Amino acid sequence: MRAFDWVGMWRPQWPPLEVALRAVVVYLFVQVLLRLLGRKSLGRHSPFDIILLFFVSIALRQSVVGPDT
Repeated sequence: MRAFDWVGMWRPQWPPLEVALRAVVVYLFVQVLLRLLGRKSLGRHSPFDIILLFFVSIALRQSVVGPDT
């Protein structure tokens, strides 16, 4: 059995500045995209819209942090 790498567990795979920059770029892209699609009042969202927003957030997480666990 291999020893667990405790030091490597706390060392990020990507530099924190790169993760922050990716998050800002993705956030701005999504904001522009949602503005172009139009906005609805909060009460007019259908369950499909909420589920779609949930799946978009999951997909965008991969573009921000990648395989970093």
